[in-house]
Amino acid sequence: PAAEYDLVVQIENLDMLPPVFKASLVENYPASGKKTVIVIIPEDIPRFEGYRFVAAFISKTKGWDDMYAVTNTARNVRANEQR
Repeated sequence: PAAEYDLVVQIENLDMLPPVFKASLVENYPASGKKTVIVIIPEDIPRFEGYRFVAAFISKTKGWDDMYAVTNTARNVRANEQR
């Protein structure tokens, strides 16, 4: 899969106008093992609540039209209170 797919990890809020997507793209990841991915959330992001976490392997050629192993949370991601 690593040869054909990239890993996308993102925080999103599709209810915002315009929608908010903060993502990290992992290319050429190892076929096994662990990987830590950091998604940078800017301080000025609007109303940081009602977001969800999404991770998916997406096709290098077809993007989101060809994906697998998608995982996501409910829209309950909130900002860390310690910022």
